[in-house]
Amino acid sequence: MVIDDKTQVALESICDHLTERSACLFLGAGVNYGIENAKGVRCPLGNDLAEHICRDLLDSPNEKLTLSDAAEMARHKLGSAAVSEYVYRLLDSFPYGTAQLALVQLPWDCIYTTNYDLLVEKAARDKTIVPAGNVFQVFSATDDINKLSEEDIPYYKLHGSADHANTPEGRLILTREDYRHYQKHRTKLFKRLKRDLLGRTLIFVGYSMADDNLREILDACREELNIETLPLSYAVRPGSTPLQETFWREKYNIQLLPLDAAEFLVALKDTWQLQNRVALPLVERQGYAFLLPDADNRFQKIGESFYMVRAPDCTGLANPAAFFKGAEPTWGDIRDKIPPIRDAFDHLMEGIFPELVEPTLKASAYLVTGAAGTGKTTLLRTAAYDLANSYGAIALMHISGTPFDMRFIRPLVDKEQPKRIFIIISHASERIVDIGHFVNALRQHKVPATILLEERLSQWEIAKQYLDTKFVSEEYVLGALSDREINEILAALAKYPTCLGKLEGLPLEEQREHFERLAEKDLLVALRELTSGTNFDAIVRDEYARIPSAIAQRAYVFVAALGRIDRSCLFCTAEGPFRMCPWPLIFRHGG
Repeated sequence: MVIDDKTQVALESICDHLTERSACLFLGAGVNYGIENAKGVRCPLGNDLAEHICRDLLDSPNEKLTLSDAAEMARHKLGSAAVSEYVYRLLDSFPYGTAQLALVQLPWDCIYTTNYDLLVEKAARDKTIVPAGNVFQVFSATDDINKLSEEDIPYYKLHGSADHANTPEGRLILTREDYRHYQKHRTKLFKRLKRDLLGRTLIFVGYSMADDNLREILDACREELNIETLPLSYAVRPGSTPLQETFWREKYNIQLLPLDAAEFLVALKDTWQLQNRVALPLVERQGYAFLLPDADNRFQKIGESFYMVRAPDCTGLANPAAFFKGAEPTWGDIRDKIPPIRDAFDHLMEGIFPELVEPTLKASAYLVTGAAGTGKTTLLRTAAYDLANSYGAIALMHISGTPFDMRFIRPLVDKEQPKRIFIIISHASERIVDIGHFVNALRQHKVPATILLEERLSQWEIAKQYLDTKFVSEEYVLGALSDREINEILAALAKYPTCLGKLEGLPLEEQREHFERLAEKDLLVALRELTSGTNFDAIVRDEYARIPSAIAQRAYVFVAALGRIDRSCLFCTAEGPFRMCPWPLIFRHGG
């Protein structure tokens, strides 16, 4: 078989993705082309299964029916169980071919298929080859994928599986009624597996360009990712024309490869093995993935959902002036201990200390709460830094808006030298149900983790009224400043005289007296007033006056009002009193 240069470049590019475990394979019926059983019968492709059903179950070999009609009539005549058993026995009679044997030797991130057969599962058990991983069937949105390890390759059977055809989860998609069931559950499956499609290259093998299943999968991928085109992906299509190649590349960003399924998979396997490629271990792969939370720091990402806090990665400069004027602390501020320590910090560390001493205790969750501006974010960032730097624990920050995916945490567990894993999650009430499931999964799989949650007190109180928060062991509330905390803040400000504002040059007792008058206010408000030399209302009015346009000023009022009312308040509830709608802002300024 001769491979042209363009195709060889594509094969090597796919191998690069396989090395990084970022290649997803989609298998259609064409991957089984040419396979015959012991009786010389060819493996049914597409509508061929309808002919088998007409001949063997309906006693009408000359009837020309669609698969949906044939299956529906057969079920009406014999019952669903009998039809499922027939499909299983028919498909089980076929051996796997060179295509299946080649693909199981490659380290796919995951495999999707619309096929019912078990040929891939059989090929993975072949004693003459070394499979790249354990092929793990998934055919339901309720399947627990948290138990999968790095050695597992999820095999998503979107249209059901012949060996589970008589179960609700593995139900075969044969009739129109089945298809409605499929659409409902496939949507859930794609939503849960959205992470699998982000940053991956997709390889489609065994699909005709006219295959409705292919178009539906592509459109579902684009819809879930909210993108017009996919990442550069590939589809195997022998005999494609220049017109077809241009269409698929321009509409879907898919490069067509002029090989059949077996030729492609064997060529890919040969390229992989001849170039001595290996899949990088998880930790090494993650070494290439970093998150840049600001311009000066770079942290190692753990999967799509977390980044790891380590002292050597906190390389940015501290900015005390910005922090004491109310800015969120940078990791440089945390490293240099710019923020004064609140009393609740010591209480929190005392609460989690038993889990540092005995890391294998079951997973737990704690909450740090308080009004806006009381220092919750600062406290938890300080905790993360100290846990990693002083105690040698693993500290992970959850990336807002991403799934709570345990698959990327389990490889961090060291049974020989156990370390506690601390996971910091902000705005907890927004995802409280997901967090509860996450904690339960950590406990079920005995992952030694402690979840540290952050949320405004008002939001948390609302969440507690309607949702189950019993998994939280302890709540630490940041309230009014204590005498010790006031002294700590004044001592910190004294290190940076330019940050003292109107207190600069005053004796310590007078500084304390000024601060005590503000101590009942939010911490950030108090700091801003002290360092700016004026009251907060005047600061806000000045900021408002400096906004250049009327619509931007209205936006300022709208956002500030929502912040003071409640984040759970609906936009439509708040629009009336302020006589504005956010949509003009969105459309005029691009969202």
